[in-house]
Amino acid sequence: GESSGVNHDFCSASAAYLKVYMMLLGGGVDESDFTFNIASLWLSICFSFMVVIILLNVLIAIVTDSYQDVKDHGESVFWNHRLSFVFEIDQIYDMFADFLSW
Repeated sequence: GESSGVNHDFCSASAAYLKVYMMLLGGGVDESDFTFNIASLWLSICFSFMVVIILLNVLIAIVTDSYQDVKDHGESVFWNHRLSFVFEIDQIYDMFADFLSW
């Protein structure tokens, strides 16, 4: 007999996969929607994986675009900062040279 209070969600592979999928969805979906209609389960799984693939492609595109911008402008930014640093050091040197010449 089946004892009360025992959870049998992970006793079979299909029930375990369904439970894990429901956890990945965040728990806001009723499991009974998928246990009686296998087509809705497969459509939902395919949709979820397609959304993940599309969003990963968008993320890769954003990172690649940012990397390309850095690569295009990197040398000019480097020399701009180098010139700024040299100018600042020259100003400090001039300040101390004026101070020491008193």
